[in-house]
Amino acid sequence: MRKNRSGITRRGFLRGTSGLAVGGMAGFVGSGMASPEESNLSARPTKSRVVLVRSPEAAREAGEVGPGLLHAMLNQAMAALLQTSAAAGAWSQLFTPEDVVGIKTNVWKNLRTPESLEEAIRSELMGVGVSAEDIAVDDRGVRNNEIFRRASAMVNVRPMRTHHWSGLGTCLKNMIMFVPR
Repeated sequence: MRKNRSGITRRGFLRGTSGLAVGGMAGFVGSGMASPEESNLSARPTKSRVVLVRSPEAAREAGEVGPGLLHAMLNQAMAALLQTSAAAGAWSQLFTPEDVVGIKTNVWKNLRTPESLEEAIRSELMGVGVSAEDIAVDDRGVRNNEIFRRASAMVNVRPMRTHHWSGLGTCLKNMIMFVPR
């Protein structure tokens, strides 16, 4: 078996962070760790919010959702997720004009993030005042992308898919491009 030279593996990262999460939920306080009350964990909602957006038109589009419909569905999801009456209010809760935003996409040929979704996100970011020069969409070049290097916020977007090891490939796996090896 080959030794890992980088010092941390994906499995080690997941084991360590899940142990930290379980320890935090159990109320363990370690050296330098804030208690749940001090870190305001007790103020978090007890349930997660899941938003489902459906459109009959999406199913009629011969395997591809049109850009306008996809943008509308994104905004409907954002407003529902952040409980605002309009999508602009939801986006402005998460981003400010001072932000530098990296949109971490996925260009894997078999299940690429739709370019129209990337453009919809870019459009909404500019709608809250983020400068076009402070927004980058990238996948494999994120470690060398100047916008990502100075980003104050990131949008992690990729299609959900099955995965032969974990059962499901989601946004956590999309972050692998930030690791050198």
